[in-house]
Parts: sequence; C-alpha cells; structure tokens
Amino acid sequence: MSGPGFSVSATALDDLSTIGARHQPRACMREHVEDFAVFEILEPKAPFQGEHLWLRIRKTGISTPAAARRIAELLKIDVRDVGYSGLKDERSISEQWFSVPARSDAEVLPRSDAEGELQVLRAVLQTGKLRRGVHSGNRFRIVLREVTAQTEIPPEWVFPNAFGSRRFGTDNVEQALKWLENRRSRRISRFKQGIYLSVLRSLLFNRVLAARVAAGNWAECIPGDVADVTGFPTGPLWGRGRSSTMGDAAGFESAALEPLQLVREGLEYAGVDQSRRSFVGVARDVVSNWPSADRLEIVFTLATGSYATTALATYFALDDRADR
Repeated sequence: MSGPGFSVSATALDDLSTIGARHQPRACMREHVEDFAVFEILEPKAPFQGEHLWLRIRKTGISTPAAARRIAELLKIDVRDVGYSGLKDERSISEQWFSVPARSDAEVLPRSDAEGELQVLRAVLQTGKLRRGVHSGNRFRIVLREVTAQTEIPPEWVFPNAFGSRRFGTDNVEQALKWLENRRSRRISRFKQGIYLSVLRSLLFNRVLAARVAAGNWAECIPGDVADVTGFPTGPLWGRGRSSTMGDAAGFESAALEPLQLVREGLEYAGVDQSRRSFVGVARDVVSNWPSADRLEIVFTLATGSYATTALATYFALDDRADR
C-alpha cells in the first residue's frame, strides 16, 4: 500500500491484526448479530446532578458513531454534543453510555426506536460530558459456531494485545497514508483525522509486537523495556517525543519500525504525542460452556482497548462474519 512517498510493504501488514497461535481449531464468529454482545463497564458517579444527561443505551446492529448520529437527530442537537467512551462494533448487541446536554428533550428518545436498534435503559445526570476512554473495560458474551474441535478454556489467560482487524478495516491504512502525506492540503473532519492517526499508530504497535511474538519475549520484560503498572512490557503508540525504551528493547523496536520510517516521521509532524500500550492483554473472569460439540458460549472481561477477537485468537482461527 502506498501513496507517492509513503509505503507499507505486504510483509509489514502480514498477520499484524491477528497475532496468535497457529493450527488452532477453526470457529465462526458473529454468524448472527446476537452472537456477539458487549457490555461497557462504567458506573456514573454520585451525586446525580449536572449539565449533562448520561444515557445507558442498548443498541443492536448499529455502530457507535451511527448511534450517536441517530441520537442527535432525535434530539435535534449537533452530533458533536453527543459524547461516548468507547467504540462498539456494528454487528453486535452492546450496552454503553452516551451523554447529551441536560437541556435536551430526552423524553423523545424511544425506549425502543422504530427500527429496534436503540433502547434507553437508564438516564442519570452528570457534571461532565462523556469522554473517550473513561470506561474501565468491557464484558463480552460471545457464541462461536462451527467449531472444529473442542478445547479447554481456562478461567483467565494472557494473549498478545494486538489491535484487531476491525481497527484497520478494508482500506483504512491506505487512506490514512494518503492523508498523512497530504495532510496540509487535504482537509478532513476531526473525527476522520482521529481515525487515521489511530490506524497508523496501531499499525506500528502491531509491527513491534509481531517482532516480540516471533522472538518469544512479548509477555516478559527484557533489558530496556518500559513496563506497565502490572509489570508487563509495553510498546509504542508513535508520535512526538523520544522512545523511552533502551538496550535490547530499543533494538527490537528500531528494527521492526525501520521500514516505516516515513510513517513515524509523518505521525510526529501531525502533532500527536507518543505514548505506550501493553504488549499483554488479559482475559479475566472467564466462563465457558459447550452446549454442543461444535458450539462454544463464552463470557469474559477485557480492559479498555483490548480486542475480543485477538483474545479468542489464542485458541481459535476465527472466521469473523462481520468482515464479509
């Protein structure tokens, strides 16, 4: 993929969004919308008063941005006044919080709208607009079908914390590269700019993680690593500022990102600040059940930013019907 000056080789993209073990049983995911349910973990704070109304909404078969637009249309407000913490997939049933100005006539929001896509579960006043990333995690309830072999699922497991394929879409990387090269002359919305920056930072992170997975040291700190609060090694979300890694860890990072030097420089010029993300994801409070030989029902919790697809790729080669 390339623009005139920016390029990403096929090797750089290979397997970055599905880092996991090989030769696992195959499984079909999201055959039906109700096969993938996600519940945002976020509790509003007391006292329940303020200038913003937080709405706990159950949405079915609609993405978070599309749901925000629908809410704005119903309330006759600017979509920029609708806040939310996390992006939830379109092909799913999900419960998450949205915020709107308290002066909005929230009574016009149906408890179940005409298309059956949105349902208001709870409404509370809060002092601030809901911002991205403030929820602590998500609880997933997933059904896998057509599983080719049963496997034992532990009550907790760790996995390479790669960004999932949904982050990259079908052509997000290519479009992001084109924008990055011509960002001063190509004006796009702030929302789209945020997506492109996230896509490219995710690409670089996955590239470094893939190198650590290949070396077998992704789950343990090596000399020069920067650890997260739990002691796991972290990788770069690229931007302005020098990498805080040193020694062996810096060597892995530098070698992995050398083919993407122009992308790194472009992100720095775009003004985003460099930060870190854990190489290790943890699936917690796992409950699994096999109602039949080829069907798995599984429930688990992930911290904010981890992907259910990459967690499940530890045990299964997934055929995600949402990608079709």
